[in-house]
Amino acid sequence: MGRLGWHARVVRAVREMHEIHGFKLLEPCVVYFRVDKDRVARYQPDAILLRKRGSGIHAVVIEAESNPPAKIVPGDISLAALVKDKAAEMYPYQEVGVGSRLYQDRHIKDTYDARKPGQTIRKEGRLFLRGDEIGKLSMLLVVPNKDSRRYYGRYLELFLMKRWGKNTPFKVARCISCDTSTVASARSSIGKLLSRL
Repeated sequence: MGRLGWHARVVRAVREMHEIHGFKLLEPCVVYFRVDKDRVARYQPDAILLRKRGSGIHAVVIEAESNPPAKIVPGDISLAALVKDKAAEMYPYQEVGVGSRLYQDRHIKDTYDARKPGQTIRKEGRLFLRGDEIGKLSMLLVVPNKDSRRYYGRYLELFLMKRWGKNTPFKVARCISCDTSTVASARSSIGKLLSRL
């Protein structure tokens, strides 16, 4: 196996540390935004963590960005903000344990051409979770260093401005730099982040 790069170490650390802090990993990690009856737009972040407490669901969207073009980051943040919208649909495997029973197969078509065959999500072994069932939505934008945190973090700050008031999409939103010099250091950094949510 080759040496893991920065992005791969972050994603691996999230996969290894989430359960310690009471989260379940959304798998498959795909959010479908319903455009109309026949068409959807897909969003695939690096991870979405789910945690049930009492009757509420806390979702944490994680995006690890090493050195993307600047326009990609606000796009990812905007899509992450819609995860809690009623147009958002997720179909976790039953072992994730968050969501309700899926009673019938779902046929998914993309936004480009609803006439073409799309994806079919079989009801066996799957659950259904609608975005507006999520009570608390957080976002972690993970970057390699402090310079990247200052540069990309400003886009996340737009969603935390006072003008949003109670309508801000994120309960918690942080841009953080992550030490991934080793897999162990990545686990330590990610573990500390998740413990504060």
